[in-house]
Amino acid sequence: MNARPRPAGDRPDDRDGCPWRDSAHSFVLGLLGSSEDAAYREHLLEGCGACGAELVEARRQIADLDQALARLDPAASRARALRAKALADLGPAPAAPRRTPFAHLFDQARAGVHVPSSLPGVSLVFDSEQGWQETPVPGVSFKTLFEDRARRYATALVRMGPGSSYPSHRHAGTEECYVIAGEVELAEHRFGPGDYLVSEPGSIHPPHRTREGCVLLIVSSQDDQLLDDGSDQ
Repeated sequence: MNARPRPAGDRPDDRDGCPWRDSAHSFVLGLLGSSEDAAYREHLLEGCGACGAELVEARRQIADLDQALARLDPAASRARALRAKALADLGPAPAAPRRTPFAHLFDQARAGVHVPSSLPGVSLVFDSEQGWQETPVPGVSFKTLFEDRARRYATALVRMGPGSSYPSHRHAGTEECYVIAGEVELAEHRFGPGDYLVSEPGSIHPPHRTREGCVLLIVSSQDDQLLDDGSDQ
């Protein structure tokens, strides 16, 4: 239980790079300083799914421990009851937004196809099948070209097979899309090779559909929110 947030990328399994991972127990036990406590609450309200789940589990574990100790020490049951009420007063962890399949997989993917060049600080990604990953969406795969972990942005190639569709989503940041090959339909528009579209933060994309299949170059936030249907529009 750390009293201070762990720097992003400090652990090999810290895939989403969240600086507040492992802080839930300290928060529930009141071990965070006032400024850290306020910052952690604000972070939860921003919808971090990993921290929301961690907070729920931390509350469960500590509540189970309190109940076990109360059975061993009945005289302390009153204090335990007050503690349980204090935990309940914190309210439920904010529901995390449903992130898009691409956004979720960006956290797990690492661009392992970079080739060092003779220029300092420059790396290359050559055209190959290496690095392509399937998504939960049938017929849709992607290949990460670059990941900006500080800004939580990624540049990727997206490949959609004939007849596939990508679900509606809300943009957490500016998204750029360039059609490299094939065709893709968005609302009443049909895009082909060389066409480009940019979407502002907060805007909503209806489902992307393609009849023939396509390859897209996408630059987008890793925190785009998946929408069930048009009801959120």
